[in-house]
Order: sequence, then C-alpha cells, then structure tokens
Amino acid sequence: MIIMKEYGDRNYLQRKYEDALKRHISSRWSFTKVIEKLSIESAPNKRPIPSFALDGGEYCFQLISAPKPASFAEPESAQSSQVWVANVFKTDSCGPTVQQSQPERVILKILQPSMRPFPDDRGIRLGSPAHQLAYSEEILYKHLRPLQGPHIPYYFGTFLVTLPNGEDAYILILEYIEGELLQEWLKKYDTNEDRAITLLPVMIHSLIDTFHAIHVAYVAHTDMVQNPFTNIIARLDATVVILDFAQCAILENPVDTEKLVRAMSRGSVNQGYRCVRTLLRCCLACAREPAKVRLKEWISMPGNVPAEVQYPDGPLIDSGPSHDSQDNDDDGDDDFYDSDTLTDSDED
Repeated sequence: MIIMKEYGDRNYLQRKYEDALKRHISSRWSFTKVIEKLSIESAPNKRPIPSFALDGGEYCFQLISAPKPASFAEPESAQSSQVWVANVFKTDSCGPTVQQSQPERVILKILQPSMRPFPDDRGIRLGSPAHQLAYSEEILYKHLRPLQGPHIPYYFGTFLVTLPNGEDAYILILEYIEGELLQEWLKKYDTNEDRAITLLPVMIHSLIDTFHAIHVAYVAHTDMVQNPFTNIIARLDATVVILDFAQCAILENPVDTEKLVRAMSRGSVNQGYRCVRTLLRCCLACAREPAKVRLKEWISMPGNVPAEVQYPDGPLIDSGPSHDSQDNDDDGDDDFYDSDTLTDSDED
C-alpha cells in the first residue's frame, strides 16, 4: 500500500478539496490499470468470474453512474467513499466515444483523501484517513478470498489513481452484482406478496449461510447493527451477497478462536443473525393476510429458522409483550466486540 506523505498535510488536503469542487469525478471519466489474473477455485455455487479478470492484462475503466456520488456539503464531511459503476474495456478501445456491445461492468469504491477529516495542527484526525480505510478493506477481501463468488463480491485489487483534480486516491475494483439492495427489495414486498413469500425462504437460508461462512472465517461484520439492509444485495434468484467490509473485525489472536465462535453463536452478539431476525420482523409487519399466516407457518416449521435467529432475546413470533431487551447473560461475551483481540475500522 503506497501512502503519500501529503495525506498528512492539512493545507494540501484543503487545496485538493477546493480543486475537487471545480474538477470532480463524473461520468465518462476513465483510467487504465493492469489487472492480475484472478485464480479462485471454482465451485457450483460460485458466480462466473468476469472474463477480463480471467484473462488479466491492461484495461480501461470508464465511469457510467454513481450509486453513491461525492458529497460536497462541507469540507471534512467524513464521507468514507464514493461508489461508481464502470464499464471495462480493453485499453485499445477506451475513449469518450467508445462503442462496444455489452461491456462488462465493475463497482469502483473510491477513497479520496480530501473527502476525509483533515488532521489538526497536532496531526490528530477525527476519522481514519483514506489509505487506512483502503488498507483495512483490502485485508478483509484477501482474508475472505474463499468466499468470493458465492457470498461476497469478487475483488480485483486496490489501485492508486490520479483524479481529475490532480489528487491521488485509492480505488477498490469489485464485482458488479446484478440485483438490488435489500432495502429496495423490501419496499416491493407489499405489492408482490405472493412472489415475496415464495422467495423469502430462499433469501433467509442464503443470508444464514452467508453470515455463517463469514463468521467461521473469524470476521464480524459490525455494520449490520446500524445499517442492516444497506450492505446486502438481493439477486433475482433471492440469494444474497454481502457488501462493504470497511466496518469489520478480524480475530488477531488464534488462541481466542474458541471464544469468537462461542460469541458468534449467541444471538446477543451475532449481528448477522440479528439482521436476519430484523428482516423477518419487517416482513411480518408489512405482510397482509393470508401472506402473514403463511409466513408465520413457515417460520414455525422445525428446521426453517435456526434458534439463534428466533430466540436471541425472546421468541420471534410472540403475541405477548416484547422481549427485545438486552441479554442478561453475564458470561462476558457481550463485550467481545470491544476486546483487544479484534481490529476494526471506524468508517463505512
């Protein structure tokens, strides 16, 4: 990871921020990078690796749209990243008037230093600098390499790229997933109840399998508490893909693996299972009869919803008072995420 010394210079960052107001990233902007061949063991449940990543070589990435563009509301707004969709072209065909049938697409996560909190006169920041966020997420994707394809996006590398304002920024290149954010899928629930009730079991099992795979790899996706549905893509077949590993924790000390597994198995600390529980509750609240009856019957059937999802703090289906109070078990695992055995980044 290359770290530019200017990233600690407040005056430099201020100038680049002002330049970005005039010459910011926009559609049709492009850059060229060499992509290494992606060699990941194939499996029936994995999505096909894009051809450009299979072949490797020099490619041009041309921006087309921004699901999460830059926000220039105020300097040092602590925006963690910009997210763009880009087309991928061979370098000899890249240009503003390029014409190519069905080019492959990728997601670009852009970490721009001048969009992060500036250091004060003592060099102290209120948030992590761009290079630290990029490095943390790079480590996570490499750590979760076996899960790329079925559960998380393919990761094609992190690159230092000069932006239109002359500022060097970090760009993570990730697989483009066809689908929609889970929160958007849920908005359609009320008007597509029959289809949703049919697909929901597939989605729940996919979520459980995905979170289990991530937790077995000793990773805690801690952003699932505040933003449970903004980091999950629901595909057309209702399987899910987990996004954004900026807010994650990795076990550092192998001696504590047993404690991590034990902590992850408890609903009070298992944020992934809590996300599944929240999803089911949301669906129960939105569903109308007879869809609600069908959903309750499916949840109640043995083997459909694990106990970790149904009973972290009380039964999922309960006509009595809410039991969503904090877990009273005092074995110490509730404080596991605050222990010194985990490393985590502080930004989304």
